[in-house]
Amino acid sequence: MTPYLDISYAEVFKYLLLALTPLLLCAYWIYSLKKSEKARKDSELKLHAILDSAPIGIWLTDLEGNFTFVNQTYCDAIGLIQKQLIDTSSLMALIGQMKKDNCLASNQACLRQNEPYIGHESIILKDGKLHDLEITKTKLLDSSGEVVGIIGILVDITERKQAELKLKQSEAHFRFIAESAQALIWVADTQMQYTWFNKMWLDFTGRSLEQELEHNWVESVHPDDLQNCKDCFASHFEQQQAFTMEYRLKHRDGTYHWILDNGTPRFSLGGKFEGYIGSSFDITERKKDEGIIWKQANYDELTGLPNRRMFQDRLELEMAKSHREKCSLALLFIDLDRFKAVNDTLGHEVGDLLLIEASKRIISCVRETDAIARLGGDEFTVILSGLHDTLNTERITGLIIKKLSQPFNLVEQEVYITASIGITLFPNDGESISQLLKNADQAMYRAKKLGRNRFSYFTPAMQDTAQKYLQILTDLRSAIAEQQFQLHYQPIVDLTTGQILKAEALIRWYHPSMGLISPADFIPIAEESGLIIEIGDWVFKNAAQQAKYWLDTYGLTIQISINKSPVQFQSSEDSTNWIKYLNSLGLLGENIVIEITEGLLMETTESIVRQLLQFRDAHIPVSMDDFGTGYSSLAYLNKFDIDFLKIDRSFTRNLSPDSSDMVLSEAIIVMAHKLGLKVIAEGIETEEQHQLLKAADCDYGQGYLFSRPIPADEFIKLLIQNNDSVAN
Repeated sequence: MTPYLDISYAEVFKYLLLALTPLLLCAYWIYSLKKSEKARKDSELKLHAILDSAPIGIWLTDLEGNFTFVNQTYCDAIGLIQKQLIDTSSLMALIGQMKKDNCLASNQACLRQNEPYIGHESIILKDGKLHDLEITKTKLLDSSGEVVGIIGILVDITERKQAELKLKQSEAHFRFIAESAQALIWVADTQMQYTWFNKMWLDFTGRSLEQELEHNWVESVHPDDLQNCKDCFASHFEQQQAFTMEYRLKHRDGTYHWILDNGTPRFSLGGKFEGYIGSSFDITERKKDEGIIWKQANYDELTGLPNRRMFQDRLELEMAKSHREKCSLALLFIDLDRFKAVNDTLGHEVGDLLLIEASKRIISCVRETDAIARLGGDEFTVILSGLHDTLNTERITGLIIKKLSQPFNLVEQEVYITASIGITLFPNDGESISQLLKNADQAMYRAKKLGRNRFSYFTPAMQDTAQKYLQILTDLRSAIAEQQFQLHYQPIVDLTTGQILKAEALIRWYHPSMGLISPADFIPIAEESGLIIEIGDWVFKNAAQQAKYWLDTYGLTIQISINKSPVQFQSSEDSTNWIKYLNSLGLLGENIVIEITEGLLMETTESIVRQLLQFRDAHIPVSMDDFGTGYSSLAYLNKFDIDFLKIDRSFTRNLSPDSSDMVLSEAIIVMAHKLGLKVIAEGIETEEQHQLLKAADCDYGQGYLFSRPIPADEFIKLLIQNNDSVAN
């Protein structure tokens, strides 16, 4: 075998592998290069795609200013394609030498400075419109940090510029409106730090804008309003809500003015909270007007005391306080006695002065913690709070009565009044405002009935009386329609002859369930309610009809006395209706006597004077009832042509030969006769009284000695018997 044939196959493969390895490595290297180049190209394609889709223009240039890359956005903006931009030979013809020189100049500026170069140009783009462009150029570095070119970015800021212009115009418009507005305008940031004020605000405070911005606003707010302002700001700023508030702000003259502040939150276009804008108005005059209106609504104009409305609010608060502190309060209801007489005789001007001085005296009697009010007319109330016993109540009440009973010097006149006071306690007597007022009012009337110039506590019995009052008032309204009234007649006897020539008509009420109700119980109620007018007309007409019946049937002329209440004289109707009714019956004026009280003559209003004169002209006599118990002047007896005086039963009750009542009775009789008046003595119950009055030349007598008031059918029998007795 030749030597070549001695080499094994393994060795042959080994040598072959060694020979082929460089070739294989070279092939793999070539494959890797091709694969890497493909990846690079793929990466470049992806990068170009990303850059082409970017909303801004992007380009690359070398150091000489030649474009090496431009994205599609840039090409679209300037209306050229990539090939035209990168082809430097054709670019000059497309953009012109001037623009190329500008580009190169800005490139050089970018290469000279460390920061990016930013420039602006206005260029007409392919849409044919002028666009504002912002151009940013930055150095392009290779991996070793060497500058190899420039990266350029182009942003179309046309819309932003337009928005900025509109914003400036809007701000200018806002400033014009704010400066022209008749309001104090302010702007604040999110921390409630003021950033701007209009001229009207600055005129209000008297400071410049710079001074106002440096000034701490809380120093100008009234101390009493500061906390409310802070609380309002804090709560609304946190919620970013609009707000409205009122507070006092210091004016440039040093006084505080009321401000109505309206704050509205501000938000950016993106919805970010930026603070508040506010408009403020000087409402000082409105506040003054509101204060006047509030005072008029809550205070008495004459005395300056709280009125009924404010009194009820205060009483409600004091009741709640007493309930919390487990103590009592006393409500005093004060009524000035005989105030109406003072007001009518001395005039309303003096009456007003009296009310003012009376209120001052009441104030001087109470504690600072107590509340006083004028409910109206001559009625006052006092709330005594924080009571643990009644000692303070009685001490203060007694002091009020004492001070009010002292003389008042008014317009060079000395005036005397007294006061009746009702007292009710909370919570013992009632737990509502209406109940307490009702209680105190009832107690006050009780004090008046006991003689005035005193106080009275409320008792449950008064409530029973009030309920009875209400029941009587309710039933009284239907008593005439249901024919529950009846007239009784009490004879009036001629003391010289013993003959019955007159009678007094007295009303009686027979209630279907309560039986006979005394006139003393229902007449005052009828007067207070005004029902006395209807009842009085019924009495007059029935008495006149009875007189007509006796005249026609028995041929007897009986002069009937009819009581006419002061309330009837005060009504809008006059006396002509009664006179016409008498004429319609064919009766003369002398058949009727009108009885009035002394107090009526003290009023002497136009209506009273007119009606009394109408009775005189119709020849209807007038009798003054209960003479000697009032306070009328003797001058009135002649002025109004009074025909009869009736001596009150309080004089005749205790008549004896040497008594003072006898002396007074004799004096009244003598005086009346001197004035041409006849005298009737009421309340004669004993023969001794009869003889004493007869001896004193009293003209007529009336009383139980002769007869009680009796129904008409019994009266005519008595009258016939009397006539027969006198005739015999």
